[in-house]
Amino acid sequence: MLVGSAYEVGRQQGEWLAGKPELARFSSSPLPERGPITPKQAEATLKIFRHHCPGLNEEIEGFAAL
Repeated sequence: MLVGSAYEVGRQQGEWLAGKPELARFSSSPLPERGPITPKQAEATLKIFRHHCPGLNEEIEGFAAL
């Protein structure tokens, strides 16, 4: 069970995924037909998350902190 703030939950997810390198590689790879996202696309996505999914950006920050 994941507990704590959104940041802490993201961190716990990242720690779990760090022990599974193949799954981590799959989860962090862009879709082949789309390629990597641009900084502009990333900011637009984070803006949508801020509006529709409060706390998700903090969870992503925790996940990415590893």
